[in-house]
Amino acid sequence: MFNVCKTNYRNFPSSLTKLRFLHYSRYLKNINELKENNIQSTSNLIPNEIEQNLQRWEEGIKLGFDFSENPNVNQLQDLWMGLSLECVDFKQHSSAFITLSTRNLSKSQLSSLRLLNLSVARTLDLKILEPNNDTIIEFKTNIFDASNLRGNIKGKYFDIRLSQNYSLKKAINLFGNREEFTKYKGYDAMLYAFKCKKMPNFGDDPDIETLMPLYKNYDSSQLTALSALLNKKRPIVAVHGAAGTGKTLLLAQYLDILSKSDESKDMPIAVISRSISSLYRLIDLYCSIASKEILKEIPFICLKEFDVASSYFSIKNQNVLQLVKMASFQSFRRIYDEATLKILEELRNQKRNQKNSSLTQHMIGLIDEEISKFIKKRRFVFLTFSFSRLQFLEQIGVKFSGVIVDNAERLNEQENWHVILKTSPFVRLFGDYCQYSQKISNEQSKLDYNKTLLQRLDEDFGADSNVNFHLNRQYTSNPAIRAWGDSVFYKERKTIPATKSVENMNLNEILKPNIKNTIKLVTEPLVLVDISRLEGEWKESMFEPEKVASLNTQYNYEVYRNWGMALITAQHINLLIENGIDPKEIACPLSSFYHHLILEEVFGILWPHNLYKFKRICGRIRGMLTGLHFSVYIRAFLDNEFASTENDYLKLLTNWNFGLSKAKYQFMLICDSNNLKNNCIPKMKEMLECFSIN
Repeated sequence: MFNVCKTNYRNFPSSLTKLRFLHYSRYLKNINELKENNIQSTSNLIPNEIEQNLQRWEEGIKLGFDFSENPNVNQLQDLWMGLSLECVDFKQHSSAFITLSTRNLSKSQLSSLRLLNLSVARTLDLKILEPNNDTIIEFKTNIFDASNLRGNIKGKYFDIRLSQNYSLKKAINLFGNREEFTKYKGYDAMLYAFKCKKMPNFGDDPDIETLMPLYKNYDSSQLTALSALLNKKRPIVAVHGAAGTGKTLLLAQYLDILSKSDESKDMPIAVISRSISSLYRLIDLYCSIASKEILKEIPFICLKEFDVASSYFSIKNQNVLQLVKMASFQSFRRIYDEATLKILEELRNQKRNQKNSSLTQHMIGLIDEEISKFIKKRRFVFLTFSFSRLQFLEQIGVKFSGVIVDNAERLNEQENWHVILKTSPFVRLFGDYCQYSQKISNEQSKLDYNKTLLQRLDEDFGADSNVNFHLNRQYTSNPAIRAWGDSVFYKERKTIPATKSVENMNLNEILKPNIKNTIKLVTEPLVLVDISRLEGEWKESMFEPEKVASLNTQYNYEVYRNWGMALITAQHINLLIENGIDPKEIACPLSSFYHHLILEEVFGILWPHNLYKFKRICGRIRGMLTGLHFSVYIRAFLDNEFASTENDYLKLLTNWNFGLSKAKYQFMLICDSNNLKNNCIPKMKEMLECFSIN
């Protein structure tokens, strides 16, 4: 709904041109420094444009590996923290989940723990603190392999330490040998992307009407993008779109058309995403479109152990759930009989004992060949981003006819290229590079290490090129909101037409039947709570952001909280609950642990009888909401967040798009409108007076 123009939803005021220029100037300065300080490649095969970027990525990877900006974190590397973390919960499903309590830690120990920045899934080692127990387990955040644990570990105490970051080492190794670099499968795609090789003549894109009878359900931007995706002469196609523009639905339709094609049947297509939840959501949509005859053959394989928790949020159809379970493989033991499994175990034992005879290697090769044949029978190979998985597929000889990267904005540029180089020169990217940004150090930011391939393609080739295709249609579950279509813009400052009055839309469909005369704040579809309208001492004392902590000095990340906004958010949530709205239908994603604490504190004081319901609402994080829809979506800036740079404006816009696309009946925004002056939001009814109601 929040669109800017019909060719590209991402346009900015001219006042931001200077910011672009300054940012690009800093980027050029750092690239020039790299060229002066780094040894040039010994290979004459790689063009200078690619060589310069390889050096930039290598430098950025090394900065991430050695934590050079933060000596405190550097000192923690390979050292046990000396903590005593009690295991308060342990569950073993398809994966193991452990909950460690920090209640016995001192303030100084908690500060040291925050330096690890656990929220970004850094790899850690876990050690049980008990006599004569040297068990060490590597795990990521709270998910780990529990095969070495014996008995019940609940109530036992653990210490932790940072593990060596092997994935970064593998990333460096990918670019290390320049002579081998040109032999990678996806190298041609890199030549096209960096304009070192002229794009081939595309010819005419396929006629969608002959391929997809449901074309009337798509707008012109989607039909144009889908037609380009299906043109096999286009080596690279990037589909851009904010949350709710139908990227996943379009990708599912694209997969359905590909599955009916007879071309490259013996060479599967790799479908890669950072998130297993996103993959499950895509598979669910694809199966809802595909014919039953195709699904009987199970045309895909998922190279990931089945994740029960992620499937709960992402897969709606129980038949699809069973299909995904059958198609999920962490290992391939299920495809062998007992005799083969015994041989396989014996071969592994010989390998561990360094008895690698030629016969052993030959037998391992035969087993790898069987796995390769098994994978090649499938049309699609779904997998999450993993250096080791890509390496495994390469070792067993699996070749791909193409690679599709969903949520491509969640991989930085070098990670995207790692996927492409290891798979295929036929590339399809889906995502929105403004929706997600990784935390990086200041030194890495100077190298533009956080830039994604989507952003590079959009900047280098432009919005109206034969590479980038921008989706404009905004989907929501509310047909009345969806009907606004392109009538609401940021830049043109247009408001909702009088014929589309928001007062005609309400929440009564999900309220209890016996509730009458529901107050307007509950039934209004779009609600803006503008704290700039408040005056006096109460505003000054309640709505000033309060600094809570500095979570990670490496990224200069500071946390603030705002009591006034927390109070308004909590009161509105309670108002919805009291009016019969199920907590499962309310989403209020928070950006930090401290925001959750302050809201829980407010709720516990004012409405303790509803506290358990509140915990169900605010326990969700934004990443878990992908593919889901809620009756009410609340976006509250509890740290009084505002946009100060061009990239911040984009993040705000995509955040609101995301919320609007998830809201069936109501979207609520709590903020200071003075911070939004460069992003003119559609005119909404200001409902502050409703908060005075007890």
